[in-house]
Amino acid sequence: MKNPKEELAKKQKPTSWQDIKGVMFGGVVHLGNKTFDQFIAKQKHALILFHSLYFSRCIIAQEQFRISAMTFARETNVGFGAVDCHRQPEQGLVCYHLDVKKFPSYKYYLNGKLSKDLEFARTEEITDFMLAKIEQQKSREEL
Repeated sequence: MKNPKEELAKKQKPTSWQDIKGVMFGGVVHLGNKTFDQFIAKQKHALILFHSLYFSRCIIAQEQFRISAMTFARETNVGFGAVDCHRQPEQGLVCYHLDVKKFPSYKYYLNGKLSKDLEFARTEEITDFMLAKIEQQKSREEL
């Protein structure tokens, strides 16, 4: 016989886009305490979305972030990662250590180092920002 409290908790628990088959859906890699540093170290340009299932703005941000990530799917030096700060304790640790208190929040890393904290409202802003950073880096490398 099923425990009614457990069944109720399952029904009330919000779902995550991590639950979608293929956790890298849309080119976004879901990160935790064990994978975060390794991911940003591998990417020349890494944009990380810190989100929580408990805020409706985050649901919109997830979709916009995923669409933008698909734009850069063929870029080998660009990575899009996401951390759900309230889903699992090991993901929450990342948010705690990086002092993430606002959701959604974005952090841009260049060559493995935090370069900028950001806020975006639309897909185009995310895409334009990343395109500008890639072009800026290419210009510096050509000098």
